[in-house]
Amino acid sequence: MRNLKFKATKVVCLDYNKIYESIQLAQKITGCCERSIRKCCKGTLKGCYNKYGGKIRWMYLDDYIEKYGNDAVNKLHSTSSDFY
Repeated sequence: MRNLKFKATKVVCLDYNKIYESIQLAQKITGCCERSIRKCCKGTLKGCYNKYGGKIRWMYLDDYIEKYGNDAVNKLHSTSSDFY
């Protein structure tokens, strides 16, 4: 059996200025649907609602760097297991 390695796609929560290591982690912490987060990152949706009723905007980290530059990434917070 092959050893498969999957690369997690990092995402940025634009409303809370946080980087999430994967879309799955962002889903667990924020309560947003994984599919909705992907649609936001692709530009299909402007934002998605979390389980608390708040609307959150998302962007892939690579797209964020391309749009705002590497200096803007230094202002973002990496996420461990906290939400706020």
